Amino acid sequence: DAHHQRVAAVDLAGGLVEEHPELQQDVVVGVLARGALEARATAATLAAWDAGRSALLQPLPEELPTPGRTDRYDPTHDPRDLTVDEVRAR
Repeated sequence: DAHHQRVAAVDLAGGLVEEHPELQQDVVVGVLARGALEARATAATLAAWDAGRSALLQPLPEELPTPGRTDRYDPTHDPRDLTVDEVRAR
């Protein structure tokens, strides 16, 4: 939302540029790229919904894995289920 965009822009990016002014151009490019990608993703999502289909590139599996599993990353499973130790091990 607008509040969090302001926090990111002013507090995070602004603080970074204050500490490292040489990164100002990189920050501006990053902000513009994020905006462009968000606009493309939003347009694609809304177009898919208007057409009555999912905006996901691949359908979700019928059964999602159990949180906290201990196996290595498997692209058929949701990576958000990884434990902190599994992420660190990568």
